[in-house]
Amino acid sequence: MNLKSFVNYLTTEKRYSHHTVREYQHDVSNFLAFVQIDATHVTLDHVRKYQQTLSGQAPASRSRRISAIKSFYRYLQLTGHVANNPCELVINPKQSKKLPDFLTSRQIELLFDPYLYKQTFEGRKERMIVEMFLQTGVRKSELINLKISDFDTDQEQVRVQGKGNKERLVPVLPRFANLLREYIEELRATHKSKYLFPNPEGKRSDSNYISSVVQSKMQMVTHSGHNCHKLRHTFASQMLKNGANLVAVRDLLGHSSLKTTQIYTHVSMEDKKKAYLNAHPRQ
Repeated sequence: MNLKSFVNYLTTEKRYSHHTVREYQHDVSNFLAFVQIDATHVTLDHVRKYQQTLSGQAPASRSRRISAIKSFYRYLQLTGHVANNPCELVINPKQSKKLPDFLTSRQIELLFDPYLYKQTFEGRKERMIVEMFLQTGVRKSELINLKISDFDTDQEQVRVQGKGNKERLVPVLPRFANLLREYIEELRATHKSKYLFPNPEGKRSDSNYISSVVQSKMQMVTHSGHNCHKLRHTFASQMLKNGANLVAVRDLLGHSSLKTTQIYTHVSMEDKKKAYLNAHPRQ
């Protein structure tokens, strides 16, 4: 069975990100290389044996690999290549729920120390990148694709193209909106680009550049977790901590399920427990 049609299905029909499609393609290819038979002849026994070879891997990695194979066989069922899904009875490994890592209020304050950013256009762009993560909670892939036209100057909100091409509007604070206006004015004077954070040639910045900007700033204020997603976690945690509705936070983050957003309520509760234990008069 040729994987090209499956990859095309994930890209055009499911609208998965390039990163997810590449991982699924890699995982299914590895599985087919292991069984060494036509994909349409695979049985539950083959899947079980393959599952055993993954025993030394982290639960999250094993779960993703099995999910990829399940998705592949659901596609084969859909297209009539197989009658039954050999993965139907396979259960994904349980993953321990790790609480999201996020910045404290003090670390957020330090993250915008003027000394961290050069007094140049590049320095101002780097600051706006970090601000955009914390102001809107966008994913890295979403930030990379932001265009100048996505910022509504009148309504002071940003249009974000999320997973599965789902669009959402995220409001921004007036202070940040003013900074965005000034930044865009300077950007238009120096670059011919439709992107909000373009590379020097005016094209879309790549993932490594955005990661390096965030990492270089965050390592100055925290010892661990120097990644873009930590800023997204920080946005969500701060919103809930300050009384935002869980449904509203879900919509701002672009989560399809409230269950995904609920992990942040655990973080908020952990803070409350610490405050309770530190302040209770009967300790």
